Amino acid sequence: MKHFSLGSRFLMDRGGWWHYVRRVPARFKDVDTRGLIQIALRTQSLELAMMRRNSLAEADAALWNSLALQIEGTQRSRSRAGQAGVLMPEPQRCQNPQG
Repeated sequence: MKHFSLGSRFLMDRGGWWHYVRRVPARFKDVDTRGLIQIALRTQSLELAMMRRNSLAEADAALWNSLALQIEGTQRSRSRAGQAGVLMPEPQRCQNPQG
């Protein structure tokens, strides 16, 4: 697993408690309806917050990579189907995985 350093990116200090905060990339706003992601990391330790943030950022990146592949595959299928005169259903929206 690749480890990366984000410094304090996507971290917000709220009264001494750390939160993971980031926007869904514009490219995915139509399929990932979360908009602004805000998750309490339940720690006052910056070091622990950074580890938890890294896990969440990796999970978000994996989700968006998966969505990008689905979008690309759907577009390719639509292109081929359009050339053959077949109509394809619209892709469905991603449900909020955080509940």
